[in-house]
Amino acid sequence: VNILSRDQKILGTSLAEQASKILLFDIFINNVDRTKIKPNMFSDGKNIYLFDHEKAFSFTLMFSKPDEPWKIQIFDLEHWISKHYFYNTFKGTIINIDDFIDSIKLIDESFWQKAENLIPSEWFDSKHFNDIKDYLSKIVINCDIFKSELERILK
Repeated sequence: VNILSRDQKILGTSLAEQASKILLFDIFINNVDRTKIKPNMFSDGKNIYLFDHEKAFSFTLMFSKPDEPWKIQIFDLEHWISKHYFYNTFKGTIINIDDFIDSIKLIDESFWQKAENLIPSEWFDSKHFNDIKDYLSKIVINCDIFKSELERILK
């Protein structure tokens, strides 16, 4: 088991699909903390394992959240998305965004009810939870535009 090295080749390996999903998921949840300096993942050569999501849902810290979170802002692209560990790996390549979009479409009201029930009460913060739910639900509702935005920033 190794932390992925900065120069490790992902494309053309069994890890490529997992890596592309990690990139898309991190953009979806605004995980600004998976960089070349701090990858927060390791691999056994067959799977990639993620850890340390302390800066996921970074939009919860924003004073003013975007009205249209499904649109990827230039600021986000320049300040954290382009610094993502896998961004340069997949920039200019064709990846399967459709499967990712299909998976986020499953994040519906029943998902949020289950999530709320599974979070230990000592960890649960209703304001924080509702901020995350509202933000991500807006993206899910507008997932076709979000898909176009992902395609735009990766072409």
